[in-house]
Amino acid sequence: MKNLFLLSFLLLPVYIFSQTVTVSEPLSMRSDQSYEVIGKMKDRFLLYRDKTNNAHEIQAFRENLQLSWRKELTFDKKRTEVVGIVPDKDYFSIIYRFKNKGKTILKVNRYDAGANLKDSTTIYNYGSRFYPPRAEMIRSEDRSKILLYSIERQTKIEAICFDLKEMKLLWTNSFSPDGMTFHVDYEQPLITNAGRMYYILGKDNRKSNRNEHLYEFYTANASSAQNKLDFFTVKMQDKLTFDVLFQYDNLNNNIIAGGLYSEKNRGRANGCFYMKISANNMDTHELSFIPFDDKFVSDFLGKKFKENKGIPETVVKEIVLRRDGGIIMIAERNRLLERQMASTARGGYIGVDGRGYIVDYHYEDIAMVSIHPNGEVHWLTTLPKRQYSQDDDAIFSSFFLLKTPSALRILFNDEIKYENTVSEYVVNGKGEYDRNSVLSTFNQQLQLRFQAAVQVASNALLIPSQRKNRLRLVKVAF
Repeated sequence: MKNLFLLSFLLLPVYIFSQTVTVSEPLSMRSDQSYEVIGKMKDRFLLYRDKTNNAHEIQAFRENLQLSWRKELTFDKKRTEVVGIVPDKDYFSIIYRFKNKGKTILKVNRYDAGANLKDSTTIYNYGSRFYPPRAEMIRSEDRSKILLYSIERQTKIEAICFDLKEMKLLWTNSFSPDGMTFHVDYEQPLITNAGRMYYILGKDNRKSNRNEHLYEFYTANASSAQNKLDFFTVKMQDKLTFDVLFQYDNLNNNIIAGGLYSEKNRGRANGCFYMKISANNMDTHELSFIPFDDKFVSDFLGKKFKENKGIPETVVKEIVLRRDGGIIMIAERNRLLERQMASTARGGYIGVDGRGYIVDYHYEDIAMVSIHPNGEVHWLTTLPKRQYSQDDDAIFSSFFLLKTPSALRILFNDEIKYENTVSEYVVNGKGEYDRNSVLSTFNQQLQLRFQAAVQVASNALLIPSQRKNRLRLVKVAF
């Protein structure tokens, strides 16, 4: 068994534009339920693996991706569910939940770079409830705070803020927004580096109520009153939201949003919008709408048209904060198609999990829009991409954004298949870009999951490869 997990150094024979690609030996995934790349701790790359029978393991890899050591983690109870993992410079924290005598407990363990337990504490005891809460987790930009939130009986939001550096509970609160249909209407929480929550709810995003469409912002910190949060609203000026992503700008103390809007219905986006709200004066906000011109729509859809009706099937994937308070919004066109097949009695196709249909995933062009802090467009560009896969939950599709001091690098699989080429777009601050080939997976037994990759240096990323129950780690350094 020891030899099965022994890694050897393998350097792919690719040196295009000075990048170096390092690949580990394959690891068996037959006993894995999930895994997560933690990142780099001191001189090792760490990988978390959730195995069957509630076994949790950390594996460490040297710079050349040879396996250095493995360590099994122990928790309070055998049946433990990991909620999230938060890495930092010298340690990483695992937040988990378990049941003890009918009570649901949230707890955190802190580990050093050698996966040695250094500290542990209970975050919150939910007590005995008929419906145990299923808390979701987000973290602050500096990774010092986490927000754990859950929705109770479709009426109340329960929020918990915890300080990972001090290992202490900062505050808890709960509130019940009026007229909210959870999991139908838009919702997104944010947590700042100072431990303040903003819970954002979108309302009346329908054609019939277009003039009433707005966003509510509920805010709480340690001094907030229980069950009664301060809130403010931003009206969307008779526009409908096609898609949106919010982010907190800790440098400039602003709530920022980049999104796509529709004029008449939500079938197509007619333009993009930029929202900025000052955390120091929440009564003041900026909201700018930028319509898509004919050239952009034609480039993005890859065809000419008689009438500009906007762009369909597009989601906001990334918001890159500029130091001046502006943003670079990155959106991607993707669509899912389900095809019903004939029954097996008639010799038809049966998809994965015995389903009588197959699912096609199309992940296509990328749009990038740079917006000044006054809401004016700096530049807008389209990056062509075509990815198609079937019955794989699109785990090999989309892209990874590598942020470097001089440019943004967007890495992706050219095609979703075993023998494939990995490409990148390198976009500078003016919106100018180059497309490069990064590596080829031909005869390398690789299938890269860019959406699960982690940036491990200013010029490097670590990507998991998953193929035929074999897991490899791939490091690309520029």
